[in-house]
Amino acid sequence: MKAFLIKALKIFLLITLVLLIVLVVFGLVLTIGWPWWMGGFILAGIIGLILILLFIRRLLLRRREKNFVNQVIAQGLLAKKKPIHRCSGRWQTATTQENGFF
Repeated sequence: MKAFLIKALKIFLLITLVLLIVLVVFGLVLTIGWPWWMGGFILAGIIGLILILLFIRRLLLRRREKNFVNQVIAQGLLAKKKPIHRCSGRWQTATTQENGFF
């Protein structure tokens, strides 16, 4: 129920923001004395800027994710270069050695 209310509030705030922007743009256009269709072009420009920002954000997130995957792959390759028998041999000697505890 809480998640639904938060989602409904976000949608309500988004709709309110969009209506406020439309009213400000058309109020500004009418105050300046431009034709009403100029407001449409201004709104189209604002929508274009928002879409460009979202596109750039998506590209940056994709690049960051790609770099993370490359780091994980590089760490995996480094781990594979270390021979497993050397680790298991050290483990075996460490477990079979008597070091005075038992």
